[in-house]
Amino acid sequence: QIPTQWNSRGVGGGGALFAPSINPANDNEYYVGCDMSELFHSTDFGVTNAEIPFYKTQGGHYSAVQFTNVANTLYSIDYASGAPGYVPIPVKTTDGGATWAALVGNPDPSEECFSINVDYNNPNRVLISYFNALYFSSNGGSTFTNIRNAANTNIGLHIAGAFFDGNNIYVGTNEGLLVSTNGGSSFALSSVTGITTGQAMFSFAGAKVGATTRFLCLTGASADIYVGKPGSDYDSFVAGV
Repeated sequence: QIPTQWNSRGVGGGGALFAPSINPANDNEYYVGCDMSELFHSTDFGVTNAEIPFYKTQGGHYSAVQFTNVANTLYSIDYASGAPGYVPIPVKTTDGGATWAALVGNPDPSEECFSINVDYNNPNRVLISYFNALYFSSNGGSTFTNIRNAANTNIGLHIAGAFFDGNNIYVGTNEGLLVSTNGGSSFALSSVTGITTGQAMFSFAGAKVGATTRFLCLTGASADIYVGKPGSDYDSFVAGV
């Protein structure tokens, strides 16, 4: 059934809300981050929202919680001011959010983490990005390998999203579609066409039904897409499938 209307779920936390994430195994559960540092958690589809205690983890623009098929194992980006280097860092919980810990293999804990993407069906596969670099882990964040550096270090390597399909991993970036067909051992830019010259991906997602895989993306002027720029700063996007 297709939704036909929106329903108010109450006021937010005193700031703008970002990075919603819904549990694929239970769509009554979701997390939403806020630029006022709250990370909200609901298990009843928004009837009630609990705020995660600030001393456990804090939310922000890119703190999209990554659910996995392993009970109580989730990933996120922690914006707590007490984090190493006082910058957002990638974190993990294995007890359903009771405690969160920094990923021990984080290549540079003093560098701001702008994105985290995790394979729901294989939680050992983790992607994190800094301003100019993208890293991949095959062991749950214990170690990371650099898989891409920004071609233009002035605008950085923007990660638009990722789609995991077994050993096939697809990462949308402002430089094109990065693809691995061997579970993350190597990545290369795809030659897939269709994005207009002068446009670049800002947001990317994928889905698969049977043998059919589809990608969807929003693009904007490539010169205007840089790491850390929120979507609210754009006047227009172009949708692509």
